[in-house]
Amino acid sequence: MKPKDAESLFRELLGIMKRLRGEGGCPWDRAQNMDSLRKYVLEEAYEVVSAINQKRSEYIREELGDLLLQVVFLSRIAEEEGLFDICDVIEGINHKLVKRHPHVFGSERIHTPEGVLQRWRELKGKEKDLHESPEGLPAMLQAVKAGEWAEGFGYDWKTPQDVVNKIKEELGEVEEICRGSPSESVVEDEIGDLLFSVVNLSRKLKIDPEVALFKAVERFRRRVVMAVEAIRAEGLKPERLDEENLDKFWRQAKEKERKSSPEE
Repeated sequence: MKPKDAESLFRELLGIMKRLRGEGGCPWDRAQNMDSLRKYVLEEAYEVVSAINQKRSEYIREELGDLLLQVVFLSRIAEEEGLFDICDVIEGINHKLVKRHPHVFGSERIHTPEGVLQRWRELKGKEKDLHESPEGLPAMLQAVKAGEWAEGFGYDWKTPQDVVNKIKEELGEVEEICRGSPSESVVEDEIGDLLFSVVNLSRKLKIDPEVALFKAVERFRRRVVMAVEAIRAEGLKPERLDEENLDKFWRQAKEKERKSSPEE
């Protein structure tokens, strides 16, 4: 068997995509355009993240392939429309990586990951329009990027505790509106401010809020399942229990899970 050659394998992939899009190719592939592929790009990106969370190398490999397909697919469509081709895409990222790593490809010296990240943001800020907004990204990721963007201009909290204080302030405002009868737009604004502050606390603590929320949702689901199974094992129906008894089974499930997964 011939050894793997990334260049020849990539050329093969480009050839496959060209045939799928060409005369006599796949009707579905030929019918696609950039707009129709947007949802698949998002789905594949999230599936890569899910595979990484599962720490299953075979899944990660497969999902990375699916994500790479979207890059090749979109580049092929762009080439057909005379916009750019896959070579332009690769050349662009090569140039960007070299430009944003002056400590590797230039004379600058940076010795810490934090220093590299700060320099990356400085260089990125010089390249971007002040009014540019990352439309199309999920709101949580936009919140992270907005915080990083504002940090480049000095608009950021100095410490995590400063963000905690802001969260308390925003929570107080939410509590205040809960005591009244505000309009839906007012409630939406205050909840949005609270969520934005929590996301920025994650950023200051160097925690990915998307991953943190994903794990919290998984814990919640597991505990609900454990609690409901325990309730039914006693011949009871959860929907007929009062709040006190529901909470009792919830706490039992939480304690059982903690014993089996002490890291959580």
